[in-house]
Amino acid sequence: MGRIHFARLEHSPRLQRIKAFLERCGSSGATGLEIATECRVLNPATYISELRFNGLDIECRYERDTVQGRRVYRYFLR
Repeated sequence: MGRIHFARLEHSPRLQRIKAFLERCGSSGATGLEIATECRVLNPATYISELRFNGLDIECRYERDTVQGRRVYRYFLR
């Protein structure tokens, strides 16, 4: 199995944007779409994983399905 590579929070403006956005969202959290739109990223779940590798405690909760059948998740920075 290969080594997992991830960006370091202190060197990544992208991860810093997402962390700051989740901090602003507070107890309301943010959906993947909200993170993607506000932080200008394509796959928020990947970046959430990178933030977790950097030691952040981020909770993910299933919220609902869209009418198209896609799952919506909400992320909370703890």
